[in-house]
Amino acid sequence: MQPRIAEPDDEGAVSAVLLASYTALLAKDYAPAVLAAALPRMVRANPALLAEGSFYVIDGPDGTVIGCGGWTRAAPGSGEQTASVGHLRHFATHPAEARRGIGRLIYNPWRPRA
Repeated sequence: MQPRIAEPDDEGAVSAVLLASYTALLAKDYAPAVLAAALPRMVRANPALLAEGSFYVIDGPDGTVIGCGGWTRAAPGSGEQTASVGHLRHFATHPAEARRGIGRLIYNPWRPRA
């Protein structure tokens, strides 16, 4: 498995993996009411991130996106930029693929794989 740069056409697939991941994997850490309020904003892929060239996805064997994440220079919310500072954005792994190194592959996409 290798990360690839996300494209605008990946919006639906990224949203699906965000929803699956955050719903399942955050449930043990947050009250149901908190998740119900937060998830609608958290699980929509941001088209600007997908178009930026620094957001990655990993496709599973069947071609579906099983992980995503990236970074931006602009701070979430404000868009403020600080030299030498990057912001990790929308990292998620499908729960069926959790704990298999998907996030690590996305976090460091330029590192050669064995």
